[in-house]
Amino acid sequence: MVHRTLTVAMVLLVVAIVWVSATALDRDDPESPTSVSNVVAPAALDEQSRPTLKRFVFTVNGTERTAALHVPKGASSAKPMPIFVVFHGGKDSTARAITNNWSSMFDQGVLMVFPNGQRDRPDEPAWNVDDPADLQDVELTRELLRVLEREYRVDPARRYVAGFSNGGMQTMMLMCHASDLFAGAAVVHQTLHNHLAETCQPGRQVPLLYINGTADAQWPGRYFSRSAPDTFEWWSRRHGCKLKSLKREAMPDRADDGTTVERWRFGRCDRAQMEMLRIEGGGHSWPGSQFSGDDHCLDVDATREITDFWRSHAALGG
Repeated sequence: MVHRTLTVAMVLLVVAIVWVSATALDRDDPESPTSVSNVVAPAALDEQSRPTLKRFVFTVNGTERTAALHVPKGASSAKPMPIFVVFHGGKDSTARAITNNWSSMFDQGVLMVFPNGQRDRPDEPAWNVDDPADLQDVELTRELLRVLEREYRVDPARRYVAGFSNGGMQTMMLMCHASDLFAGAAVVHQTLHNHLAETCQPGRQVPLLYINGTADAQWPGRYFSRSAPDTFEWWSRRHGCKLKSLKREAMPDRADDGTTVERWRFGRCDRAQMEMLRIEGGGHSWPGSQFSGDDHCLDVDATREITDFWRSHAALGG
């Protein structure tokens, strides 16, 4: 009897350990170090970037939220501007997202906004993507666009969204639950959560560029998410892409960084264009950025690839 009691206790202990471990892993935080800045601190930005950004405050359901905003020169002209909404990774910050990834787009005639997530704790910002019924950050995005479009001349036909890691999952949430908001999207180093695949009901498909690397821990998928190739195929089917028309093109190996890149594109997509940059040996970082960790891809500039894709397939122009 004592032996049976001990056996049951051991089993329960193992189950508890597994459950706690699984719960801890059921997140979309990046492998990069934690940043405690969830607002744009001037000291965190380079000299060129500081004059072109401002802290933007808005309210969602009675709660004050913040973002970094870049207003391009000449924004007061009569011509409506496109807008980019960019979501940082989990436990990341807008400052890192801007300085490393998007400052090359400053003063290119685009209104750019980098909202701050507040899942869990304000000093460890992230996006609410773990619960299929939790659409509070979808509503945050709608309200942010409403506020910005009251203050600036934004072209509603040229809204675009991009996200890295946890921000990439937030981008996919928007593609499923608010596809009416955007003309184009980009997801970098993220895979599709199973719950979103089961609940996704987009009003329409928008052109999507998907970027991921084989050395990213998320590439093979996890117990709650699909692999990167499966994510690409899942979205491709919903975009009406003919899988037999898929072509794989080797891109120039421009840097001695241990990575190579293939562009996967379809000859035919009936609803919206879908492409992928498959980075062999690429890890969890924004390709082409100033990041200096292992498995970092310098063969392509993700920001340029995204904006070129939107120009070609999503009416960005310019």
